[in-house]
Amino acid sequence: MFRNGLSAGRRSVRVSACIPIPAASSQIGRAASTPFKPEIPFVCLSCQVRSYAKPRKTRSPLGESIKRLEQHVQFLETRYRDHVKQEAVKAEMLSLEITDEMQDEAYAALMAPETQVTTFLPSPSSTLPQLPKSIVTRLGTAAALIKSQETPQWETVLQELQANGGFKKVKIEDVNKTIFLVPMSQRASLTDTLLSMIETSGILSNVVTYDLLMMANAARGNLEVVQNLFKRLKEAKLAPNIRIYGHLLKAYSFTRDVASASAAFQEMHALGIKPNLIVYTSLIKTCINREELDTAWQIFDLIKYRSSETAPDVSTYSLMIHACAMRGEAEKALDLFRHMVDTRGLEPDEKVYDSLIHACAVRKDYFLDAWKYAIEMRDKGMRVARRTLNHLLQACGKNGDLTRARLLMRLMMSSPSPEFQPDERSFQGLLRAYATAKWKPGFRKKTVPQEAFLLPNSNGNDRAGTGLGEQEIEGLPFLQGSVLTTRKEILAEARQLLHYIIEYRPWFYSTKILNAYLDVCYVQYGNRELRKVYLEYYSSLDPDKDAEYDDEFDFSSPTAEADNSPHPSTDPSPDSNSEDKKPKYRPRRNIHTFEIALEYARKQGAIGFARKVWADRMAYCLTQEYWDLFLSVRERLDFTAEKLMVQTLAKVGYLREALDRLKVLQYEYDWTKEDLKPVYDKARETDDIEIVMEIRSILKLDDRRW
Repeated sequence: MFRNGLSAGRRSVRVSACIPIPAASSQIGRAASTPFKPEIPFVCLSCQVRSYAKPRKTRSPLGESIKRLEQHVQFLETRYRDHVKQEAVKAEMLSLEITDEMQDEAYAALMAPETQVTTFLPSPSSTLPQLPKSIVTRLGTAAALIKSQETPQWETVLQELQANGGFKKVKIEDVNKTIFLVPMSQRASLTDTLLSMIETSGILSNVVTYDLLMMANAARGNLEVVQNLFKRLKEAKLAPNIRIYGHLLKAYSFTRDVASASAAFQEMHALGIKPNLIVYTSLIKTCINREELDTAWQIFDLIKYRSSETAPDVSTYSLMIHACAMRGEAEKALDLFRHMVDTRGLEPDEKVYDSLIHACAVRKDYFLDAWKYAIEMRDKGMRVARRTLNHLLQACGKNGDLTRARLLMRLMMSSPSPEFQPDERSFQGLLRAYATAKWKPGFRKKTVPQEAFLLPNSNGNDRAGTGLGEQEIEGLPFLQGSVLTTRKEILAEARQLLHYIIEYRPWFYSTKILNAYLDVCYVQYGNRELRKVYLEYYSSLDPDKDAEYDDEFDFSSPTAEADNSPHPSTDPSPDSNSEDKKPKYRPRRNIHTFEIALEYARKQGAIGFARKVWADRMAYCLTQEYWDLFLSVRERLDFTAEKLMVQTLAKVGYLREALDRLKVLQYEYDWTKEDLKPVYDKARETDDIEIVMEIRSILKLDDRRW
């Protein structure tokens, strides 16, 4: 024993392990024929680490402080240089929005001969004084037409000009000025006529000619015309500039053609053309329309830190806030708005506020923020247009605030201005509010929310100047009272609204409207009404197959499939005494129609109705409309439909059929415990151990508890 209480056998042998072992002792057990090789003495690992370890360098606190100070000074210098550049750019830029018309005016000034003095004065009321003399002398009787009209019909003017020689022996600069004076809307439709007149005259078009024509067609989204003009420009061996590529990218943004837009951008880069903010904004818009939002954010982050010349403007921020709304990222949208206003010092316009309200409207927890920015928008003197009001109706539908939605719709319908009259999206938002309405039996509010009064000069009691006929005013689809307190009232008013649209606004009657009403029936337990609308109000892809289900879903028959509503007393049926006016036009079902119907069938355990819906969905999957959907949308909704069908089969006890479907689809979709919980619980309830084990195998679960 040693003094520390440890015996020699238990004492650490770490020191003795470092003693070199004789070479002879390591040869024990070797064959005699093996030649002797001297071995390297053994050294323990800790000794090796200490021998190779480098001496640690000690850091001086003073040196570290000096280094941090130098880095901070460099950061301040860089920040000051950027600030100077931004102030210089702001000093050079006008505080006006550069529109396409202003760019046309600038190009007209550049095309003017050197002897002509161009002044930027307000345009005269008549177009005739602005036309070149070489064109005015050939107008003939059309000169009086141009002089008498503020916006002349240029198709008639060009016909008269062709009859008097067209553009023969006219300079291309004068031709470009004439094209510039044609309004954008008419210029796009007269592109072929103008090109034909230029070719007939024998003069050669220049880049400005193609620029003016491509600008008008890009604004209208005429991609084929823009591509044809771009091809002709190249065939004429003219070098495209940044504006030409900007129009081409703008046209691609309407068709969601990201691949072609990317190819055009790379071609422009190969020619050494430096892209400007218009080009980057067009690329961002193309990606957003294609729902490739990650790519749009990459472009935005690139131009945000690239240089002051490509720094995002108000339009770019508006696009990115709209991208936030598409993903429901209200927090990100608000941060972007504050960065634009506080950091960049940009003043938001109507489009920015509209996108911000939309971003708040798609989130239930930002409902009050949507109304807050709408009121702020109104207080700044901006026009709260129908598009913004539709976002507010969408917010009401998301939050279930039916009272506010009904009040806002009343104000829109009674507004004397046509720009505030509701459209298809407005009615769709109101129907969504019926579906998500929060009601309490016996509770009736006495006050009306004042935030809905956003329309100028709107008075719900004043029927004059509303743009509605007297018969239509008497048939407004609203019950008496400011608040609906029961499901019966909600369903009754929603039904009135649907028939109001069919009778007075048939141009708004569409699949989206009918789907929204179908959702109201599903949420508010309008079971008989839901089946009736699905079977009778939509058109069918296969009428012969519908006839097979006529007897099963005959609403007048007592043997029809039972209505398993948990609240039968609140399920109002149409008045049997009143004539049910069925629409002559029946919209087609889309993929969302089947989702709502299958949700209802799963909830009520209506297996017969579910099979009918499934057969209709299989027929729809063979149509071009189905294959035109984005792949991600198709896969998501297909999985939802399969899940609903499996759960419906399990609910009515068809476990074997549900299991057969699962076995076919187990490798196609990622099933979770929540998806298969109804099947698992039903199998446990019926003591079907085989199906329980099969579900565990599909989910790859062990023998532990569920």
